[in-house]
Amino acid sequence: MSLCESFFRGAGMLQRIDDLRRANEGLKAELKTSQSVAAFWVYEQMRYTRRFEVQYWQT
Repeated sequence: MSLCESFFRGAGMLQRIDDLRRANEGLKAELKTSQSVAAFWVYEQMRYTRRFEVQYWQT
């Protein structure tokens, strides 16, 4: 393999690494959003359940 071929192969690998890094950052942001939504739904379900239990025991 010539020096020129090695250079272009290395540059291609660096480009691929940069692409993967950008994709990973996007996935991290999506994961944080998904976790926030899931946490909100769990919190709302707990509030609803607690409200129901209080009403049940007061009757």
